[in-house]
Amino acid sequence: MNRVLTEAILIVIFAAANIFAGTAPQNWEKLEKKVRENAIGFARAKAFVSAMRPQLDSYYYESACDTGTAKFVFPVEGYGRTSIGGKKGSGYIPKGYNFYDADKHGDHPAYDIFIRDRNHDLLDDRTGKPVRILSATAGVVVSINTGWDKDSKTRGGNYVWVYDPELKGLFYYAHMNTVAVATGDILKAGQELGTVGRTGKNAAAKRSPTHLHFMFLSYGKDGSMKPEKIYDSLATRIMPAVQGEK
Repeated sequence: MNRVLTEAILIVIFAAANIFAGTAPQNWEKLEKKVRENAIGFARAKAFVSAMRPQLDSYYYESACDTGTAKFVFPVEGYGRTSIGGKKGSGYIPKGYNFYDADKHGDHPAYDIFIRDRNHDLLDDRTGKPVRILSATAGVVVSINTGWDKDSKTRGGNYVWVYDPELKGLFYYAHMNTVAVATGDILKAGQELGTVGRTGKNAAAKRSPTHLHFMFLSYGKDGSMKPEKIYDSLATRIMPAVQGEK
């Protein structure tokens, strides 16, 4: 009886996930926005997230795109380990974070990567150019947010979520100025996502240095979203050179 009941529940969950009409990434984006706006209950949201993971895997692996050979690059072009805030990533504080707590979750399960921008004009003080944000790994874009303005309550501002089917996890890039990808795009490691910005309530404040908010969540089969400490990996990754420089 328990097995039959379990199978029935799974069928319902997978059917429910198809309520959203669109591709797997488009459906995930719709759900992410509902979670962010607290427009869906926890149990229902978690069931949908659980059902969507295999759909995202299929979407990615059925693509004919060549994702290249690079495995992992530093997500801010021209920068590296010394740009990560805190002592050895001490700014990473995951305890109070819950993906399902809408836009009100606590703590800071991420790494802030700061750029040289003393006058807050969104240009690198050395190059005079915008700083590109790069996809840390190959994956698929599953949600974006653009058009942030000062009256918006969205904490991440303009952002991009990328699902990596090999790591079974999600990378989150927030406080962006521009977004150069669309939901459903298949990415290579090192591909441009947009540029570093100051969008989001806290990031836009004068007291805040210009930075990228960078987070990784492990995406469980059961729909769990657990922050993972990745400082050691991040600190030893490739630091791509700025285009036009040697």
